[in-house]
Amino acid sequence: MPKNQASDREVIAKTDEAAALARAKPARFYGFVDGMVRDGALYLVAGGDEGGHGLKKMLEDEADALVKELAGPNPSAIERLLAERISTCSALTTAFENQYVWASKKCNATSAEFWGNQADKAHSRLLKAIAVLAQVRKVGHVVQVNIGERQVNVAGTVQASE
Repeated sequence: MPKNQASDREVIAKTDEAAALARAKPARFYGFVDGMVRDGALYLVAGGDEGGHGLKKMLEDEADALVKELAGPNPSAIERLLAERISTCSALTTAFENQYVWASKKCNATSAEFWGNQADKAHSRLLKAIAVLAQVRKVGHVVQVNIGERQVNVAGTVQASE
């Protein structure tokens, strides 16, 4: 079977898997798509088909370690999602910066400018995701308590009285 037909079948299988996941668990679908984007960026960073699978695996392991480090020991769902997003944005920024360097050497100024703009946008998304994670950690866990018709927001940990 030609290589591109095998690739097409893999893409169709991934697309079917994504569609089934989106229908079954919409919240997990976005994490799945983010993971596909990160994998694509790491594929580019590793050199595509010319790069070794060992390099891509090493980059994936580093990205997974970054997610675990950023998420912390007992992450909330939002902390885990933001850690994954930071990892994806970091991979995209690196991939687009590599494309920019390549285009600057091998292509015209328009291509280099395109990849430079993509790298800038990815870096901006990375910084925003980092800032949001920092805000989430700063706020901590906020609990809203309704007493009668009044709402009281309580920050910090809430302990049950005995």
